[in-house]
This record gives sequence, structure tokens and C-alpha cells, in this order.
Amino acid sequence: MQPGHHWGTRRARKLGGTTSDAEKIKKLWEKVGVTTEVSAARRLGNIVNNNTDGTPRRRPILLTVASRYEKDMVLEKAKTLKSLSNVYSKIYIKKGVHPSIRNEWKRLRDAEKNRKGTAGECRL
Repeated sequence: MQPGHHWGTRRARKLGGTTSDAEKIKKLWEKVGVTTEVSAARRLGNIVNNNTDGTPRRRPILLTVASRYEKDMVLEKAKTLKSLSNVYSKIYIKKGVHPSIRNEWKRLRDAEKNRKGTAGECRL
């Protein structure tokens, strides 16, 4: 899928009147006050229609910026999203994590679930 592609204007989620990914990123950058150029952008995950209204579930966008300094600047300014309107307060910008690290976290979560399930523990 090309960056900026969407599955029909009628079904695409809008963000401040925009529907394409490139427009959404531009609008978000304006709201946060970031002037950094995005080197690359792509949607992650598969398209799955599992919402009750038949729209595809939300999928994260992987953004690449030119330098570590720019990445740190974007992550710092992203904290202002929580104080913006309701639409923007639900958007999160997080630092990417290598797949091997994510797999290890998943393995640890699963091990913890199994340990709690077999020991009869429960949280109240």
C-alpha cells in the first residue's frame, strides 16, 4: 500500500477534515508544532474489518525521520497531544521498538499469564 492511500473517502476515518495518511500527518505536525520532514510513512498490520460499523480497525503508521535529534524533538512535542481536543488526545506517538525486543516482551507476558493461571492467583 502506498503512503497516503485510503480505502474510500466515505469509510476512511477523518482527522480535521483530512482522509489520506499524508494529510493526517501534516495536520498532526501542525497541531503539535513540529517542522520535521517525514522521510517515509507506511501503515502497519493487515486490513481487518472487525468494527461493528464495518470500517477497518485502526492501524498504526510507522514514520521515519532523518535524524535522532528530530526523532527526540517529535517525541518531546508529542506530549502536547493530550491537552488538545478530544480527537487529538486519542493519538499516541511512541518510539519504535525492534521486533526481537517485542517478541521477548510477548514471551515474558505469556509466561507471566501461565504462571498466574496455574498458581490460582487473581488480582482484585
